[in-house]
Amino acid sequence: TDVFAVVRERLWLLIVRGTSTAQLLSLSVLATLEPTTRPSLRDLGGRLGRSCFCTMQRVVCAVALLGLLPAVCFGKHILMIASDDMRPELSMYGHQYMHTPSLESLSRDGYVFRRAYVQQALCSPSRTALLTSMRPDRSHVWTIGPYFRDTTGKDYVTLPQYFKQAGWTAAGAGKIFHTGRCGGNCMLVPATRYPQAPPASFVFSPDTGGPSGLIVNKTTHKIIRHGDDWPESWSLPYIQSQDDYDHWQDHKAHPKGSPFSNQGIDAPIETFNDAKNALAMIDTMRNLTKNGTDPNAKPFFIACGFHRPHIPYVHPAQFDQYYPNNTVDYPPKHGFRIPEDVPVMSPHDWTGEGDTYGDLHSIGVRDNTPVRTIHGKKHASREYNWTTMCEAMPFAKGKQMKRAYYASISYVDHLVGMLIAELRNLGIYNETTVIFWGDHGYKLGEHCDWFKHDNYEDSTRIPLIVKPANGLLGPTAKPRGSFVEEMVEEVDIYPSLVDIYGLDVPTALEGQSWVSLLKQGSPQTKDRVFSQYPHFLAPNASEHGFGNESASVMGYSMRTPQWRFTEWVNFPCGKYLMDPMKCPVPSAPRWNETWGIELYDHRGDESNSFGIYENVNLAYKPDYQFLVTQLSTELHQHWLV
Repeated sequence: TDVFAVVRERLWLLIVRGTSTAQLLSLSVLATLEPTTRPSLRDLGGRLGRSCFCTMQRVVCAVALLGLLPAVCFGKHILMIASDDMRPELSMYGHQYMHTPSLESLSRDGYVFRRAYVQQALCSPSRTALLTSMRPDRSHVWTIGPYFRDTTGKDYVTLPQYFKQAGWTAAGAGKIFHTGRCGGNCMLVPATRYPQAPPASFVFSPDTGGPSGLIVNKTTHKIIRHGDDWPESWSLPYIQSQDDYDHWQDHKAHPKGSPFSNQGIDAPIETFNDAKNALAMIDTMRNLTKNGTDPNAKPFFIACGFHRPHIPYVHPAQFDQYYPNNTVDYPPKHGFRIPEDVPVMSPHDWTGEGDTYGDLHSIGVRDNTPVRTIHGKKHASREYNWTTMCEAMPFAKGKQMKRAYYASISYVDHLVGMLIAELRNLGIYNETTVIFWGDHGYKLGEHCDWFKHDNYEDSTRIPLIVKPANGLLGPTAKPRGSFVEEMVEEVDIYPSLVDIYGLDVPTALEGQSWVSLLKQGSPQTKDRVFSQYPHFLAPNASEHGFGNESASVMGYSMRTPQWRFTEWVNFPCGKYLMDPMKCPVPSAPRWNETWGIELYDHRGDESNSFGIYENVNLAYKPDYQFLVTQLSTELHQHWLV
């Protein structure tokens, strides 16, 4: 971007801020230079160090060095807020029964993306994709356990790491990266050395389920809960606060000693770990800005990740008041059924994970696991009798859990409000870009399922709200409070934040900036988005014509404005999910080894509902075969490997 383009887009800001005639004249002189002699942005500002941080700042600072005008700051700080397992069931997405005033306020100051999608509906693969802008087939992170720096991403520059290297102070707390593996300043030691360690510090063996070690600081040997890519991605030591309620329930109800699935606890908010992490980041903002008194404070990139509303839905009881029992619907009004003609490998069985919670174990949810009953051929893909899963959750328990999930969302909204209130208190709200995202969608009984773990719309669509700092978009910006209707992906967040600050977007990133979508008259950037999920077939699958008993398949899904199309193909690397670099074959999709297909009609979908549009698989119906062929070709052509 040359100086003329910058001046044209930002000049009005100087006018409304009372810029003097001399200052305007200085910029005018630069703007009148011929393109061949006009200095480029990089020539002007590239060597000025990182005291000028956005496109306009570089220009203004460069001119300031010539004595022409003082530096003016337009956009400076970044606050990134993440929530675990939060689906876009929020007031600004059309669900007015949800109490989310803080996010509502943020959306009025920014932009709401109504069609944002993840690359995989599982915490670690999703967060890896977002923070590296690399899709799961590139990072080889397809499940919880492997760490991207141990797979293909040893030298990846993550989103916070990029801004750290560009001069921002990068600090974080809570769940941003999927917690579990440490960075360069910690190590794994035998668990027997620390018999009194809190359970949250243990690294569990995938083979035995028992603790295999503890993460400790290499220098001090003090136990740390998680590494969270420290120190690679962060300027300051990463913070993981301990919850006072890790053992809030009598776990004797479950032989595995796990907590119950939900509970509202009558206790001060600051005793919960998400609130502790928010307060820690508030303290960090105060320290970095000297309580808002330092106008020359170095810019920060602060990330705060909340664990809620992830199960167990443990939350301060005060948020239950917003959801009286008689206002929560369960079973859900729409989609409480197994999709018609669904391939056997497509649905997710929530009962295995549900069984790990004491209250769900006690009611025998695992007894309804669907793999116990299979019936015969219906079409080429065959199917299990998944309907047993619809009977696993007693309606009263489902309503209780759903109410606790909603209350957990309102709890997170309150914490978002605390962070934003502090930005205002410090006088830096206008110069801070705030972005809020969820790491994947969620099901609350839709398709008779809970949680995520599949390619359905309710699992892959996320909330995404962005409030750019003042001055970053210029006069062509769409009005604040607007919806962005175009489809975007989580891999797009990294290049977009870099782009909005006028920095160089790394060419290796697999995402695409959506900054142009925030400006008037900008064309659509994407007409399709992609997700994937690995599933295993049942142990007795070979008895029903599926060949290898331990076969692993990958569902590759493409969402267009009107359709969702998914192909389930053979996935040999599924045997190596926990150690993906041992997979002896390429991870590229095996399109010629298809085990099942899905096609769902989303015409008329305004992305403000759950469970409506994916209840009938059209892929095997004669009238849709031409469309199936067309979408299959598009999926194969556009999938990135």
